[in-house]
Amino acid sequence: MATGSTYQNKKIGNHGDAVCFSFHPVKILSLPKGGAITLNGKNSKKNKKILLASRNSGISNNSSVNQIGWNCYMNEFSAAIGLEQLKKINKIVSIRYKIAKQYYNNLEIDKKMPLQKGCSYNFYWILVKNPKNFIKKMSDENIEIGTYHRPIHMLKYYKNRKKLENTEIFGKSHVLLPTHPNLSDEQVEKIIKLTNKFS
Repeated sequence: MATGSTYQNKKIGNHGDAVCFSFHPVKILSLPKGGAITLNGKNSKKNKKILLASRNSGISNNSSVNQIGWNCYMNEFSAAIGLEQLKKINKIVSIRYKIAKQYYNNLEIDKKMPLQKGCSYNFYWILVKNPKNFIKKMSDENIEIGTYHRPIHMLKYYKNRKKLENTEIFGKSHVLLPTHPNLSDEQVEKIIKLTNKFS
């Protein structure tokens, strides 16, 4: 979701030993299928060999299988779309920032996503009292509103007795406004007007 964004004056992908990117259709770089991992640091050559074998059913360059792997190739169709989108990634992020700025300046709501240069704004979150009701009302106006997954510590596989109060408040009350670069000014204005009305 952070494709095209910056942190500490560096593009995301330059931080840490490995940075993962998803190219899911609702992400900044939206492809039918795929993702990428960027490698940094002194172990990057070693990690590259491991990852290349992992994506190829564990098969290394000498056709030996030394580890468990998967079949994780991105198809050529997705790659071609991705390469074209990469050429205009700065423009895509710039448009998303402009939309986020309009939300930030015009939404009459206290709890909303801060405005920050360098953020790619895959979505723009706000907190509302009744997300289900808000989503229904916006849907009736042909505006699709999303939510993130429930907090990890509340999912069945990870569930435990720990309480993370702020995370749980966010999980129960957030909604995601669209920041898609194909939104027109009129559509953004409509989203703002109806959000102010229904939130």
